Amino acid sequence: MSADGSTASGGAEHFLVNTAKAGGGIASNSSATCSCSHTSSSIRNDKEPPSLSDLLSRRDFAAAASLVQLTRSSRTPKSALPKTDLWVAYCFYHSRAYEQALLLYETLSKISVRDIQYSDRISWESIKAGREPRAEAKPETHSALNETTSIGHNSPDDIAAAEATLSEMTEEEIEGLPLLIAACHFRLRQPEKGLVEIKRAPPSPKQRRLLLLLRMQQQQHQQQKTQQRHGGEAWFAIDKEIEALEGGSTEDILCAAAAHFFRCRFEKAVKLYEDLLSVHPEAFAFKVYEAICCYKMGEIDKAQSLAEDYLSVHPLSLVASNVLFCCLMERGDKQAAHALLQELGKQTGTPIEDLQTAYDPLRLNVCLFTQEEANSIPMELLSLVDSIPEARYNLAVNYLRQNRPERALALLQEVSLNISASCRAKAVKAAALLQLGQQQMKRCLLEEAESLFLEVAEEAPQTRQGSASRLESLMLAHYLKNDLEKAWGYGEQLKSIDNHQPAVWWSLMSIAVSLGREEEALDCLLHIEDESYWQDELYQQWFVRLHIKAGLHREAFRLCLQQQGNPGFPKLMLQCAVDCHVMQHYRSALEAFSIVLQLEPTENSEKGFRAAASGLVLHIACGKENGDTLPWLLQLLRSVGDPQLDEVRAAAEHLMLHFAEQKQQKIHAETEGD
Repeated sequence: MSADGSTASGGAEHFLVNTAKAGGGIASNSSATCSCSHTSSSIRNDKEPPSLSDLLSRRDFAAAASLVQLTRSSRTPKSALPKTDLWVAYCFYHSRAYEQALLLYETLSKISVRDIQYSDRISWESIKAGREPRAEAKPETHSALNETTSIGHNSPDDIAAAEATLSEMTEEEIEGLPLLIAACHFRLRQPEKGLVEIKRAPPSPKQRRLLLLLRMQQQQHQQQKTQQRHGGEAWFAIDKEIEALEGGSTEDILCAAAAHFFRCRFEKAVKLYEDLLSVHPEAFAFKVYEAICCYKMGEIDKAQSLAEDYLSVHPLSLVASNVLFCCLMERGDKQAAHALLQELGKQTGTPIEDLQTAYDPLRLNVCLFTQEEANSIPMELLSLVDSIPEARYNLAVNYLRQNRPERALALLQEVSLNISASCRAKAVKAAALLQLGQQQMKRCLLEEAESLFLEVAEEAPQTRQGSASRLESLMLAHYLKNDLEKAWGYGEQLKSIDNHQPAVWWSLMSIAVSLGREEEALDCLLHIEDESYWQDELYQQWFVRLHIKAGLHREAFRLCLQQQGNPGFPKLMLQCAVDCHVMQHYRSALEAFSIVLQLEPTENSEKGFRAAASGLVLHIACGKENGDTLPWLLQLLRSVGDPQLDEVRAAAEHLMLHFAEQKQQKIHAETEGD
């Protein structure tokens, strides 16, 4: 029995998928079917409790662990299960309770008098060459082991159960305990501890695969600590080992595919999965792995087809359902996506909320795809940051939308140091640097953002989504270089590939404004259909300004009125007033200033009101504004008790009399003519 499961055989820590909207992620663990802490209603209603084989076949490992622990505590020979602690640890591992599994494996290892201690100095080269390291047996007495602090917290019953399990284990199984411990450390992101343990295990193909994954994980951690962008030589050696695995056994190929996924080489992973499926068409689980890679590459049609193929055989698969849910939401078919989850909950007898609780990746995706309806997104993402890396990136995006780039950068400090970080993750960090650099007017931050955007453009995969990422990064990099025409050119190409992303249209709007192309800037702004943008103060400010510059000042004023009651209403109305005055739309400016004076009167707003009133009087006098406006203007001026408006009021009254005289003269002339 082995608990390393998909780890040594090739399953990645997490299979993560970026959403189109905010870099969202989907993850898959080793279990391929629905597994949750709340078992189905049939379990509660049946007279006979489910057997261990039933629970394992349903991959309900949490319930299986509870059942095995129950049989262990009963102490009846009839219910006794051989190698009980090994089974409990196995169930803990596959229910993602890695710390509990680790504790059991360590206890078994530490109290085993037959534990073979391998030298900690076994080199990577000797393992590759297949040389047998010198093993040194170190028998220990049970009494001495009981004095060690490492197992001192275990109860006598726990130690007795471990001893009973050890008495039933083979020598080979006992020698394999360090490998199981290392697998737990890998899942817990503790590569240093895992490497210490794995060197105690006998050399084997399984050990070699897990050792490779631990070295990859350790290299990533080391780069974060040493603040290096690349670890060229170390990664080159690792890549050689990955290539060597591609020509090995099925398990070796699966490990190579997982390693390529870790390095964001999704095309290579897909090729390996397709090759395996051609040889083993019955291995449907490979289709789920391939579907996740296809989703990462933006090949939604193919990802959806693969997920549906798997669900046709295993309809209760939570991982495949998660992939299909993301594909449907990506297409905008929210009704079908939610119907999918409802049907899954119905078939398993589990509420949708419990499905999400049992499977963090699904909880993350439901949160991301329905975030416009949720009020507690940051808290949802915060709870998943440590378990799913994509949650970290999406929380960073959330901070960027709140105009808090410093918080986003705090989450993403290690991204640029990790050569295997996804292009999307690097792009999010580049966006955070861009936003913070603009806020603080720090050229060094903008230069770092430019460098990171160019890196993303270079590393983007050769897919439709990869091409969009490359063009967007080049557009922003040239924008930071102040090469606006070239930036606009890349933006034009981007529109033909990906014209639905609000962030793309927003960036194009900024570039058009910098080029002085207000009409094109307004067109870009009007293409944003995401309602969450419409509620953003910065969006509203640009919406108002660009409408005013395009001569649509009445539409801009109406938009401002629609925001009445919102905290940003006074600021938005003041901007409307100032912009209208600058563009000589004096009536709209005067209306806006009059509202500002009622809300937050200041000396500047009073000056603006007087200037707009004077401008409107001059325009009426010159014939640029209709004289019918005068009655409204006089009524407004008389309602404001500002003595500095006396001259403006007098001028308006004089114009009123002048127009009245002209009207009388016209009537008199018409009467005489008759």
